[in-house]
Amino acid sequence: MDRRFVQVGHSMYTDRRVQSLSYSARWVLQCCADMSAGAESFTFPAVKAKQDYGIAHGTFTNAMKELREAGFIEIVASGKNLSGPTEYRFSRIWRGESAP
Repeated sequence: MDRRFVQVGHSMYTDRRVQSLSYSARWVLQCCADMSAGAESFTFPAVKAKQDYGIAHGTFTNAMKELREAGFIEIVASGKNLSGPTEYRFSRIWRGESAP
């Protein structure tokens, strides 16, 4: 059994930009934090979202699109080009900061 502990700051939950996300996008963002296990980059296949978190494929796809468009995550490498899972990275664009 995986015993990861993910701590998210109060300031993130009270930020109006986070609050403006759909419920699904906020849930998927939290799951991304869990999947990343503290790393800035991570993979999160839709099948894993369904298997581990009970997120339907369409809901996951729409939420990830919303998170990308809102500047919370970005695609590092597309799984379509790699014949594998897409690699994502947490972005600071939503906070008005440039990428590292």
